[in-house]
Order: sequence, then C-alpha cells, then structure tokens
Amino acid sequence: MAVLLAVAWLYRVVLGFDYVWDDGVFFITSSDLRNGDFLSVVTAPVLAGTAYFRPLVMASFVTELRLSGAEPMWSHLTNLLLHLTNILMVGLLAAKLRRSFDPRPERAPVVAAFAMLAYGLHPVLTEGVAWISGRFDLGVTFFSLLALLLLARGSVLACVGAAFAFLLAAGCKEMAATLPMVAFFFLWALRRPQAPLPQAMRASIQGKELLGYVLLVAAGIVYLVARGHYLSANVNSDPTLQAMLASPLRRVGFAGATLAFYFKLMVWPFMDLGPLHPFDVSAMTDAEAAAGAAFVAACLVFAAYSVWRPSRSRLLATATLVSLLPVSNAVPLMIVGNIGHERFLVLPVALGVLALASIDLRGWMLRLSPIMRARLPLLCGIVAAAWVALALVNVHLTLPLWRNEVALFSWAYAKHPEDPFAQFSLAGAALKTRQNELAGKILTEAEARGPLPLKLSIPYAQYLIRIGQPEAGVRKLVAALAAEPQPHLVLERNGVPLADAQLNRQEFGGWALVYAYITLSEGQSGLRQFKEAQRSAEVAAFYRPDNPVARLYRSLAIYGQDRWTDGEAAYAKARGMYVPRVGVEADIVRRNFLEQLCQRKDTPDVCRRFTAATAASAAALPASSR
Repeated sequence: MAVLLAVAWLYRVVLGFDYVWDDGVFFITSSDLRNGDFLSVVTAPVLAGTAYFRPLVMASFVTELRLSGAEPMWSHLTNLLLHLTNILMVGLLAAKLRRSFDPRPERAPVVAAFAMLAYGLHPVLTEGVAWISGRFDLGVTFFSLLALLLLARGSVLACVGAAFAFLLAAGCKEMAATLPMVAFFFLWALRRPQAPLPQAMRASIQGKELLGYVLLVAAGIVYLVARGHYLSANVNSDPTLQAMLASPLRRVGFAGATLAFYFKLMVWPFMDLGPLHPFDVSAMTDAEAAAGAAFVAACLVFAAYSVWRPSRSRLLATATLVSLLPVSNAVPLMIVGNIGHERFLVLPVALGVLALASIDLRGWMLRLSPIMRARLPLLCGIVAAAWVALALVNVHLTLPLWRNEVALFSWAYAKHPEDPFAQFSLAGAALKTRQNELAGKILTEAEARGPLPLKLSIPYAQYLIRIGQPEAGVRKLVAALAAEPQPHLVLERNGVPLADAQLNRQEFGGWALVYAYITLSEGQSGLRQFKEAQRSAEVAAFYRPDNPVARLYRSLAIYGQDRWTDGEAAYAKARGMYVPRVGVEADIVRRNFLEQLCQRKDTPDVCRRFTAATAASAAALPASSR
C-alpha cells in the first residue's frame, strides 16, 4: 500500500494534463466517437490507414466521451488507476514466485514491494501513463498480468477466467499475441524451474494446465474470427521500409537494433527518454546491420541456454524477450520514422521485473568468501536504492513534459530539431494555440535546411495565412498538393461525385490531405474566394466526414457567398460535431469571420441578418451581462 500511495502521489500531476498527440483525434476531432453507432465506432480501425483492431480500449474512450464529455481528467484518472493495478499485480506475481522457492516466506512481501517499486517508478512507463492513448499498452498489460495470476491458481474456473482475460488483452492491443508463449515460460518458472524442456512440455499437456492452454487457443480463435469479420486487413506494411530492408542481413540487423534499443531502455532509461526515437533505415551501414544481427544471435543463444539449463530468472527473462517480438520490427513497421516507443515496454518491463525478483542468490552466496557474503546484500541494496532514486527524479522531471502539446513537442524538437515529425508537431501545436511566432521560427528553420514536404508545407501555409499573407499561403499549399496522390481527383475524373463516394479507412488515412484542404479553405476565404473555399472544405470532409473543422470552414465559405440560411444550416451541423469546450472556439471563429465579412458591402443579406441576430442576442441578456 505504501508503494501504491507513493506512486499515486508522484503521478497525481497527470490529472491536470490536456489531450496530446493522438488524443486529439480520438477526443476532439473525431465526432463519430461521440455521435456514431457504438459498435461501428469501436470495431473500426483505431486510426485511418491502419489495421489496428482494439475494440476494448476504443469502447472505454467512447464511454468516457459520452458520459463526461471531452474532460481529460477522467481519462487520465483511468490510466493512472490501470497503472496502479498493474503495479499491484506485479507485486502479487513476484510474491508468488518468491514463495515457490524461498524457505523464508516473510521475504516474499519485501521482494514484492521492491518489484512494485521498480516497476511503478520505471521511467519508460511515464509515456503510457501520462498519455491517454497509452491506454492500449496499459490495457494489454493489465489483462495479460491478470491471465498469469489466474493461470497460477490452476483451477478450472481460473483457467476460464485466464482465457477471457487473454481475449480482452487482445481487444486492447495486438501485442497480446505472445501471451500463450509467455504463460508457458511463466508456469515453467513457477512450477518446475529445474525441469528440462521435454519434461516441462509433458507436464504442460496434463490436467488443468492443458485445459488452460486449450482455452487460451480457443480465445485466440474467437479474437481472430472477430477481427476478420470487422477488418479486411490483418497486417500493417510499409513498402518503402521493406524495400530498404531487402537483404536478409539488413532485415535481421534492423530487428536486432530494435531489440537493443528496448534492452537499453529497460536497463538504463535515464538518458534517452522522449516521445520520438528517430532511426534512418536508409543510412544503416553494413557494420550496424551486422551488429544488430549479432544482438539477435545473442538473444537466441540466451533463450536456448535458458531452455537447456532452466532457472526461474532465465525463463522469465526469455518470456520478456518473447513479449518484445511484436514490436521488434521482425515485421518492419516504423511509426513516423521511429525505431520504437517507450509505451511498448509497459508489459515487457513487468516481466523483466519478475525475472529480477526471481533471482535466487543462495547458490552464488555459497561460492563467495565470508566477507563478500556479508557485504553482498549491502552492495545490492545500494545499487537498488541508487537506481530507484534516479528513477524517481527522472519520472518527476519527465511527467510535466506531457502536460500539453506545446510542452511535449518542444521536448521532442529540442532533442531532434532536424526530425520532420518533431518540426511538424511543434509547429502545428503552436498554431493551434495561436503562438504564431514560435511556429514561424520552426518552419523558417526547417525551410532553410531544404525543400519542405507536404506535411511541413501545410503548417507553413497556415502560418502565412494567420499572419495576413493568405495569397502566399495558398500558393505554397497548391504547389505542395500538386505533387501528392489524391484519390478524390481520380474519382472526379471518372465522373464520380464525392458525395456518392466513400474511402476505406484501412487502405487510406488521408490525415495530411484533410489538414491541407482545411488550411486551403481558410486561405481561400481570406482571399474572398468563397466558392473555392467551400469546395476545399468539402474535399477535406470527403477524406474525414466526422471532422468538425472541415464542416466549420464549409459553413464560413457559404456565409461568404451571401447565403445566410444555408450557412446557418451548415454551421449548426458543424457545431453539433464539436465537443462542448471546443465548440465555444468555433462560435468565436464564426463571429470573427462574420464581423470581418461585414466590413465590406458585398454580402448584404448575411450582414443584415447577422446584425439582427446579434442585436436580438444582446437584448435577451440581462442588463448586468450586457
């Protein structure tokens, strides 16, 4: 309880954090999560253009949105409670493992407390807890650890519960695929750690243990059937990345570099924390590929030795390696150019801590001199205390960097100023919060390094529009879009109206085109090209029908054509797609637009009606409010 209270006190600051990164897609710009059909929303791909099937976590997001609105505190509280529960289960598992071999049972709670402390304060877990979208990793860890606890009990009811937990873990994240193999190594370490592999396998296919594995397989089949029903694709692939890794050496070397990256973060996480970990595959040398392949070979040798000469700690360390396979880039899939992410370690760190807690020092102690035997506990305590102290300071300093998008991406930009995603994210966050000077500084520096890709041209164009240069912004954006494949143009060339077409979210994400055409609509409205602005907003809405910003700019463009009734209807539809706290900002954007529009005399009907509506609203207010 002391450990849980200490971690809760340390992490309490997350309750005041805002939405960051993908959180905005889930909680702000995706109106389907608030208004769409519940089953359709939670079984759709998590992000457009992916094959991520995670209905359980998506159901939790939708439920939070519909019960409390877009209030990030409740979502952060859910993440924190999941983290605390995971810490508790790590302690329970560590105590169970310790009791299986330690002749002094009073040591088990002490070892469990240290395991909980090491896990709860591990710095790589800050990303999964402080970022609401890290719930995918917290959730798969929660249900995986629960399944291990239930399998350790061994009863028929517990086996049924473990299978159900496996199904729920898979519903949180695909990383659960390794759970049956992890469970095999865990039960081997718990029940028969000295048994050779053949004996361990024979024991695993007898009695209730066999029932547990059969039920796990059945739960996996149920998951695959559900996934196949709702998704047309099973694997995300990156053709460009695969082309860079055409040779077997580079393919294996890249996986080895990824595993080495995770190993370093697990053991010594104090120097390289951050939201981004860029890795240029095209620049990987043959020597680096060979080093990565050597690390893979070392992992295989260790796993083989663990199976040949099993011990609790070695078997659990092998289970840790197994849990890393889905994120090892064995199937190459880099996310925005990164070799890996810290949140992927939420489950592997738990297993690694269990391996550490299962080390039996009695055999080693007998080989030491009496003096070293007396000093070893003190030395181990000093090392553990130093690591915990460093972790405590690191978590305390890292957590505030996740408080909002500007803070988060300022951190990423400071560490990787040449990374396009860091540039794009910080510039976008600055524009969102009207920090135009900061956005201009970042984008100007990026342009000085060379031609800008589309994802940087968009915020640059938006920056120019915001500082009163809409013509330059539109020109820059049109030039950038000309080099991009755009499915809507193909449809229109074939005579298919956009209103009658629909994109497959799994095959095409289109987030950059959505952002580009919203920005283009904003610039065209600034140039009073309102028909073109309406068209651009409708293109953005084609790529993302549930995006409220696209609908808002469409309504503004209609007002600009002196069509008050149509504009009001379009704005009402857009306003209904906004979450309440952001909808107020939409009201301000509309009012400012109409006030500027009415400074000229070319929209008489809109201006007359807007003036009358404003006067009526003012008259309806109490005198004190007026």
